[in-house]
Amino acid sequence: MWKTFFPILQWLPNYKLSYLKLDFISGLNLLACVIEFVKFMHIEIRYCL
Repeated sequence: MWKTFFPILQWLPNYKLSYLKLDFISGLNLLACVIEFVKFMHIEIRYCL
């Protein structure tokens, strides 16, 4: 039942640490895209959090 609410419990045991570096870089890239989108749309950050 817990795996239904927390999908991470299914894939985390098989996660390869060698992927962590690329996942981190992908996360930073996504964050940069979101920040640029927010700036482009003139959305104030305080309302997004």
